Amino acid sequence: MELEPHLKNNLNCNIRYQIESFSKISKKISSKIKGLMNKKRVNLIISL
Repeated sequence: MELEPHLKNNLNCNIRYQIESFSKISKKISSKIKGLMNKKRVNLIISL
């Protein structure tokens, strides 16, 4: 199924935006985890 060019561009923009916001969120989470580890000196093992 062929998408019209502007629809394709829209999809690409949406995907890029979601990836960027996800990376921002994951950076926030990782910095919070680092803060917890520094405070409590506990090793957290995260399995995805």
